[in-house]
Amino acid sequence: MKILLLTPLYKLPGESILNNTNVCGSFAKEWVKLGHEVRVIYQYPIYNKIFHIAADLFAKQIANKFYGTVTTNRFTKIDKYLDEGVEVIRIPLYKFAPHFLYPTQSINYQINEIIRINKEDNFVPDIITGHFYYPNIEIVGKLKHTYQNSRTCIVIHYQGININKTKKYLDKTCPQLINSIDVWGYRSHPIREYFEKVYGHKENFFYCYSGIPTSFLESPQIKHYNPLNSFIYIGALIKRKYPLAVLKSLERLKIDFTLGYIGEGNQRQKIEQYAKKKNISKSVKLYGHIERTSIIKLLDKAQVFIMISRKETFGLVYIEAMARHCIVIASRNEGMEGIIKHGVNGFLCNAGDDKELSQILNYIYSLTADNKQKIANNAYETAQGMTDRIVANSYLQNITEVDNVKHER
Repeated sequence: MKILLLTPLYKLPGESILNNTNVCGSFAKEWVKLGHEVRVIYQYPIYNKIFHIAADLFAKQIANKFYGTVTTNRFTKIDKYLDEGVEVIRIPLYKFAPHFLYPTQSINYQINEIIRINKEDNFVPDIITGHFYYPNIEIVGKLKHTYQNSRTCIVIHYQGININKTKKYLDKTCPQLINSIDVWGYRSHPIREYFEKVYGHKENFFYCYSGIPTSFLESPQIKHYNPLNSFIYIGALIKRKYPLAVLKSLERLKIDFTLGYIGEGNQRQKIEQYAKKKNISKSVKLYGHIERTSIIKLLDKAQVFIMISRKETFGLVYIEAMARHCIVIASRNEGMEGIIKHGVNGFLCNAGDDKELSQILNYIYSLTADNKQKIANNAYETAQGMTDRIVANSYLQNITEVDNVKHER
C-alpha cells in the first residue's frame, strides 16, 4: 500500500527542536519494513521571525516550562529526505505565533503542495493519516476530495490550543470535513474522552499506542522485590511531571532507598535542595541525560519506576520500564489509563499527589514477594504485546479493516 502520513513532529538531522518526539517516525519505519511505500509530510511549524529568535535564546527555559515543542530554526523551503526507507518531505506551515490558528492561505498552500508533489511522483495514497487533529482535520478532509478512494484517519494527541476554539473554526469553515474522516485514533483513553466531549462520539476508532524496540524485551533480568529499596524516574525534570513528588513520597516513608533521576529540567535544583534539607542527598542520584543503552542497565537495577505526571499523551518510558520487570506507578486519567490496570500490572496515582503515592508505596511494601513478582510479570507480558512491529501493524489494520468507509461522490 501507499501511505501518506501528515505530522508536525518528526526528528530529522540538523534540526533543533526541544520536546520533539519521533512517534510518527517509528510507525513509518515499521510500515516500510512491512513492505509498504511510505511518504511523510512533515508540517514544519514556522512563525513570525521574532518568535524563532526568542526560542533560540530561551529554548531550554521554554521547553522546561511549557508543554509542547520548541522550534528554533526557521526553515522556509521545501526539502526532501530519506530516513531508513521513509520518504520525508518537509513543508513549512506558517502561522503568526504558537497556539494561534493557521491562516487559510497556509492551509491551502500545504494542501496544494502535497497534491503537486504527489502528482509529480505519481504517488496516489491508499491511506492518508494525520497526527494532531488541528490542522489535519481540515487538511486530510480536503485531500480526500482529490484522493477519493483513499481511507482517511486522524490521530488525536494533546495539543496546546483551545479545543473549543478549533471546533468553532472548523464548524464555520468546513463543517462537512469532520464527517469525511473514516477512522479516528486516540493516543490514550483520556484523550478520547477529552476529544469526544467537544466533537462527539466517533463510531470507527482505535487506540493508537506507541511501541518499544524488541531489544527492551531481550535478556530480562531476574529481580527480587524484598527488600524494596531501588526506585527510578525517567523524564524531563519539569513541573508538570512532578519529579519532586516522588522524592517527597519516599522520604515520608522513612525507609532506606535509592532514587535515580534520568533527565534534565528546571526542577533539578529543587530536588537537590529538598534532599539536602532532609539529609537524604546520598539516597538521590541525578544522572542527567544518558544514552538509551545505559537506560536499560539502570532499569535493570531498579525495582520500581515512578512518574506521576499530568498532560502525558502516552508515555513510552512506562512500557520500557515494564519490559525490564519494573513495578510501575503512573498517573490516573493520563496516558497509561487503560494500559496499566491498578494492582494488576502496575499502579495508578493522581498526578502530582505525593501523599497518595506514599499510600500506594506502603501498599506495595505490604505485598508478599510472590505478589510483587506477579505484578512485575504481568507488566512484562503487557510490554510483550506492545513492540514497534505489533503496534504499527495494528494501526494499519484498524484503518484497512473498518467497514462503511465514506467515499466522496
